[in-house]
Amino acid sequence: MTTIAIANSKGGVGKSTLAVQIAGEKARQGRDVLVINGDRQKSSELALLNRAQSDDFPPITCVRYEHGPELLAAHRAMKGKYDDIVIDVGGRDSSAMRAALAVCDVALVPFAPGSFEVWALEEMDELLRNALSTRDPFPVYALLNLAEAKAQSADNSDALSALDEYPVYQQLPFVMVRRKPFASAAGQGLSVHEVRPKNPKACYELDKLMQVLDGRPAYEVADSLDPVDGGTDVA
Repeated sequence: MTTIAIANSKGGVGKSTLAVQIAGEKARQGRDVLVINGDRQKSSELALLNRAQSDDFPPITCVRYEHGPELLAAHRAMKGKYDDIVIDVGGRDSSAMRAALAVCDVALVPFAPGSFEVWALEEMDELLRNALSTRDPFPVYALLNLAEAKAQSADNSDALSALDEYPVYQQLPFVMVRRKPFASAAGQGLSVHEVRPKNPKACYELDKLMQVLDGRPAYEVADSLDPVDGGTDVA
């Protein structure tokens, strides 16, 4: 059983979209998946309610615990009943976020290009180091999400360079571009592999992320898939 915490104290970096994508892919693998929504905005919870309206997709259980003690108790009670638990916590320092960092096997910290988003890495660095000081170590993957599509984007490069100041993060050797198919699929509670027609670029990026979360070393993932032809489509 693996618990994945998707966390950043900055909102608007795509945490809930990623939570739905990851949960959808785990479910497609035939795994029993629980999503714990620790965000008072309830984005992932509402999306997965949409998923539950159809019998065409494997089910994903979702529960909401916005407070740390409740989240800890729920995780303790449910961790033996599921193959994977994905915890989606809100964009602020909260007891739910601290609880998620206390129990996770992997932490995924998505961040976006832009000064405000990059500045939040410092606060998350402190939260992560505090968590790591009180428990067994766990990998912390920093993912540039909602990236600009231009291959030579200065904003992307500046955001990635900011990670050099914080050794707690393991920078993933790929980015996920701001693409409409991610948001559209997530709103339905689906991964981009579950919608038709598929967007090959979005699927390619998600496949790379899933390889890392499934345990493949990040340095092996960068060139592990055939590149997707095409330019910089963000549709």
